[in-house]
Amino acid sequence: MQLNREKVKSILEYFLIFIIFFVGLRKGGYYKEDSLVLVYIIQLVALLHLIFTEKIKLNYIVGISLISLTTSYFLPIVFNNTASLSGALNMALKIYSLFLVYLVVLNSKSKEKYIKAIVYITLIFGILALDEISYRVFEAPLNFLGGGYVEDTTYRVSSVLQYANILGLLCLLSIICIVFKLDKNKSGKLKKAILNTLFLFFTTIILLTESKMILLLYVGFMLYNIISTKKVVKLIIFICNLILGFLIVALFKETNAVMAIPIFLFYTLYLLLLFNIKTKRNKILFCTVFLVVAIAFFAIFFDYILNIGMISSIKDYFLNFNSTKLRMIYYEDAIRLITSSPLNFIFGLGGNAFRTLYETVQSVEYISLETHSLFMQVFLESGILGLISTIVLVVYLLIKSSSNYKKIMFLITVIFSCFDVFLTYTFMIYVLAILIALCDANSKEINLKFKVTNGILYLIVFIISTLQVIAIFIDPVEVNNLNVTLQEQEKIIQKCELSLKFDPFDIDYIRNCNVAYVSYLELLEIKEELYGYDYTTLKYEIVNKIYDNVKKETLYEKSNKYALEDRIYYTNYYIEELVFSNYSDDIKKGYEIYLSQMYNMLKKLAEEHGKNDYAIKAYSILGNSICDNYSYINLTINSDEIYNILNSIKENINIRL
Repeated sequence: MQLNREKVKSILEYFLIFIIFFVGLRKGGYYKEDSLVLVYIIQLVALLHLIFTEKIKLNYIVGISLISLTTSYFLPIVFNNTASLSGALNMALKIYSLFLVYLVVLNSKSKEKYIKAIVYITLIFGILALDEISYRVFEAPLNFLGGGYVEDTTYRVSSVLQYANILGLLCLLSIICIVFKLDKNKSGKLKKAILNTLFLFFTTIILLTESKMILLLYVGFMLYNIISTKKVVKLIIFICNLILGFLIVALFKETNAVMAIPIFLFYTLYLLLLFNIKTKRNKILFCTVFLVVAIAFFAIFFDYILNIGMISSIKDYFLNFNSTKLRMIYYEDAIRLITSSPLNFIFGLGGNAFRTLYETVQSVEYISLETHSLFMQVFLESGILGLISTIVLVVYLLIKSSSNYKKIMFLITVIFSCFDVFLTYTFMIYVLAILIALCDANSKEINLKFKVTNGILYLIVFIISTLQVIAIFIDPVEVNNLNVTLQEQEKIIQKCELSLKFDPFDIDYIRNCNVAYVSYLELLEIKEELYGYDYTTLKYEIVNKIYDNVKKETLYEKSNKYALEDRIYYTNYYIEELVFSNYSDDIKKGYEIYLSQMYNMLKKLAEEHGKNDYAIKAYSILGNSICDNYSYINLTINSDEIYNILNSIKENINIRL
């Protein structure tokens, strides 16, 4: 029976690795629609794995930290009415799945498979990155799998992960594993040749990503390894890899096949010399030959390198610190949001908070969806409680884990995450889960109290995840096709409404539902014109549903400019139906109420997003539309309140333009 349990667990673990890889293929699981179903599958796989584990082990400090972090993402939904509710739920589910993957890896009989998985997955992503820079032969199969590249052509490769720095980090983690294998010095020449070739390959991908941070961490790790082992040959290998890497970068960027021949010869010589270093004399000979070949090689291609602007691009690469300056601005604006109220500081603003709120406090004009810092992002989204949980987890692992390559991998990941995006990429959450489990020490069997607590949390998460997955499968693909019948559009609306019931906080479902309603209204008007039917009552009912939805948008995403625009637009467009259906006994009052609401939304849009060109353009278009619409209406109803509001809108439009 024990053997069967372990077989089942092993199968589940390999399936888990495959699902994690699949998450990476789908733009790293950055968007909810690319990761939601896969996160749900991972929750199920993890549950089955734990069921087949007789004695579940856990490090209580790590476990409590991860569960506290998960819970802290639920708190903004309850205690902070300015939070992004859908984003908070989405992040809570992903963080909890991190905890589940950590448990699976920690209770695995063979943790080595996860290290290999990181290297193999990175190798595949690296190959896809080279395809991205050349002929893109993998585009069709990737699209079939629901993955694919973000841009058609690019010189700063990101593979399918969408973000180049993430690919660079994966390559660096793989290099650390390879260096450790080479240090053990138990492999034959063929295996060493393969490992050194992979070493060169990952170095090349790091150079192609053009990530200064990753290159700095790479150089830092190699120098640490060279100094700690006191082996001169490692310095030669390191320099050789950089030289060859830069030349291969030139090869791929210019797609000059002629360059491949000397690169191949140089690398062959490098391997031959590498495997015959035994005596001190041979080491000196190796260094001499290497330097002579390197100088000759660069002399031959010096003119070519200059012609493609390599020297100039390298200079710009190391002297351009614009991204660093921008990061400092992101952190300042994030701190402004965090400290803007006690609730924000304690409970946070929910998942995706920065992307929806940064324009309300930004000091200079920029566009960013992230704070570009794991700790700042956690602080902003889940408050001081989430930040403390994260810091405790990181500090504990760095102090308690044994000093080996796994700890170095975790440390480099933490350093990277301090200054770059991380948690929003679901794939990287699982890489982090694997590293946490590999670094974990002093795990003990879980007691009944912790099992019950975790069981309750799993049940809550599982119910929410199930509802969200059902919603994503119910939601119709097309919601605004006018070539359907009224009955067919009614079925589409029913699906939209049902999706919204299962996942009520998702702004995309709300907007899809409204688009379906608008299409239905257009079909009603067509039928009225053709057959003379009167659908006035039905149209009033649909318009009020649209209005209720846009109120929900601004309730759930209070400072989201798109939610504000939707409410202004739909209220203005359907003002007559709203007034006559709800204020038929006092038309003047109805117009004044709806105009006041639109004016407040318009004012909020201008004040909070006034430094964003897109928002100002939207403000101008919506404001002019309101002025045109209400100026005509006011000739009939003669309201001083409307007259004053219209004048205020006109003045603000002129000032802002």
